[in-house]
Amino acid sequence: MSLEWITPKTNWAKTDIFAYTDYNRIRNNLLYLNDLLNERYPETAQSLDLGNALAFSSDYSPSQFNAFEDALESFTRVGLDANIGSKKTYKGNDPFIGYGELNRLESCCLRWFDKLDVPYIEHVLPFIFGNAGQISLTISNNKVNINFFGGNQQNRRHYIWHETDNTYENLGDDIPFDFFSGQAVTELLSTERVNGILLMGGGTLGTPNNNIVTWNGSRYISSMRTLPYATQAFSVVLGNISLVSAINPIFIMGGSGNHYSTDNIRAFYMDDRGDMSSWRRLPDLPFDMIDGHAVFVNRTIYAITDNDNKLYEWQNRTTWVQKALLPHKNVGGKLGIVDNSIYYFGGDSSDLNYYKLNNNSFEIVSRLPYPFQYGSICYCDNRIFIAGGIDNNIKNKMYEIVIF
Repeated sequence: MSLEWITPKTNWAKTDIFAYTDYNRIRNNLLYLNDLLNERYPETAQSLDLGNALAFSSDYSPSQFNAFEDALESFTRVGLDANIGSKKTYKGNDPFIGYGELNRLESCCLRWFDKLDVPYIEHVLPFIFGNAGQISLTISNNKVNINFFGGNQQNRRHYIWHETDNTYENLGDDIPFDFFSGQAVTELLSTERVNGILLMGGGTLGTPNNNIVTWNGSRYISSMRTLPYATQAFSVVLGNISLVSAINPIFIMGGSGNHYSTDNIRAFYMDDRGDMSSWRRLPDLPFDMIDGHAVFVNRTIYAITDNDNKLYEWQNRTTWVQKALLPHKNVGGKLGIVDNSIYYFGGDSSDLNYYKLNNNSFEIVSRLPYPFQYGSICYCDNRIFIAGGIDNNIKNKMYEIVIF
């Protein structure tokens, strides 16, 4: 964009004098915001006619400020939540715009800037997803399909968002078993072939199961495999820990079961070839992994736990080592991967944090509109998708975060 953002003046007082430079700042920022909206939401793109910038000797007219009001109102076309206040219409004999309206105009610009000056796109879902569900993606013709499994106490519901035409497909209660707090992961047999999405565990609230099925893009395929224990609210990682093998083992960690009192620290892995029913026990975790989250990057596993602020790394495939402290206490947050880099979302904050592997530290790089707690996450290339959560503002939303 050719325009640059100018910090708004949001502390107008009754004694302040409105100058042509103030007019030009508001005009500039409205045009900047409209360009940003057109970039993020091209399907709703529109142009703004706010006339020319003013010179020192220019006069003001009601139509100029009405155009500012119309511009603010037009931004709501993309469906984002933003309080723009009560739109005002100016007429020829009205008093000149007051300091209260100037504060409203410039504060509204600042709120829109805060919403848009982060690399995300907000998708409003036609259903309530909430928490306890999972999203997972497949790719068709270079376009993403996001599958929504369960959520909002609808333990067998299945929706698909098709990026190609931005539509949502409702498959109804299609999941073959109750899926409350289960896990879904795209299963790769090679770097070029997607076998499908594995759905594992879940059940109903407080009653977990050990089921595994595969969604192949058109139907569910029953599996001879089962989890080594019935569990929900656990973590699953699919990744290759070998430098030479093409095997993609599945790791499961923790969760809330009803068989062993130590289910929350149990860990297993299973090769995705050979004996499909053979799970191998790993040493118990040194931390509680109920509602935690784990990712696979650089041939190792990183994990965060719930209601704690620690990041752990599985070093040398033998030992869990505590790494950097999270910027704040994790409450239902998630980890995402882009280009072998780790990003931390949510918890009890709306911050988006980047984990620097080289110096073992976190950096806040952006923020989300609301805290992201107990939602679901998936990622592909330079995009991370997060959906749902316990906050009422995001139960029916999905955010597409673009990492540059």
